[in-house]
Amino acid sequence: MTVVPIMLQWPAMKEPTRSDDLASIDTTADPEPWLRMLRGMWPGDDRKRSRYRRLFGMLGVRRGSRVLEVGCGAGGAVRFLVKTIEGLGVAVGVDPSQLALGEASRLTPADDGTAATRPSYLAMDGRQLGFADGCFDAVFCSRVLVHAPDPATIVAEMVRVLRPGGRMLLVEPDRDGILTSVDYDFVNRIFWSDKRSVNPQIGRQLYPLLRGLDLIVDLVEPSFNVSTQAVSDEHVRVLEQDLAARHGEWWSLVESGRITADELQAYAEAMRRACDAGAYLRCDLEFAYVVRKRDDLPRPNGTKVSRL
Repeated sequence: MTVVPIMLQWPAMKEPTRSDDLASIDTTADPEPWLRMLRGMWPGDDRKRSRYRRLFGMLGVRRGSRVLEVGCGAGGAVRFLVKTIEGLGVAVGVDPSQLALGEASRLTPADDGTAATRPSYLAMDGRQLGFADGCFDAVFCSRVLVHAPDPATIVAEMVRVLRPGGRMLLVEPDRDGILTSVDYDFVNRIFWSDKRSVNPQIGRQLYPLLRGLDLIVDLVEPSFNVSTQAVSDEHVRVLEQDLAARHGEWWSLVESGRITADELQAYAEAMRRACDAGAYLRCDLEFAYVVRKRDDLPRPNGTKVSRL
């Protein structure tokens, strides 16, 4: 029999701050590129799968455990989790996007009685998780806080629903660590910081945040995701069109004074050369944190005893 985590009656979801394209999939005129990106994130390559097997193994979950993913998107990570950890009791993914959750449900195999635990998906704002305190054995999120308004509140909510002694995994990028093989690649770093992130340095900023919540930090692991996928002609054409029209996301970096028109021109030319040559290297820095919630019980006289 499947035991469902205790749910609370929660208030209507907070209206997300529309400061990041990925955080506003449901309201964009053309959501398909973003949904396609979410679908493409999993299962990933052998290196990614191997890393997440190891990280999920550090959560200390086992048969019957209850696990929550915050910001599940199209559900790829939580589906991979239930294949990695046999016999999970409950696996829940929450996300504020109805479109992303629709993709997650569509991509999750039907329960035929023989498959692994089937994840369930709920529409929920990470700043207001509708679960009782301490009802999950493990909680995780992956590349979510970089796009999310008020990440400190989301992390605090994740800690609240985690049982004492339970573990939490957070994997987040640091946009200053985006490196490419083309000239003027600082333009790309600025673009991802300004246009594709709410919290571009969240990878490194998580450490003091987690310590401030009195969590036990078991692991801080930096990692570079390396790609040699060729630059698409479509990507370069969008960049060139913005430059020619003096309008669009790329040109807005010039309008805001973040770069000059000459720098954008030089970057566009470098990207065109990389596209024509079919040779492009990209490295993306991210940090993985595994932390534990303290299991301290207050004594009648005010002292504490730890179960760890």
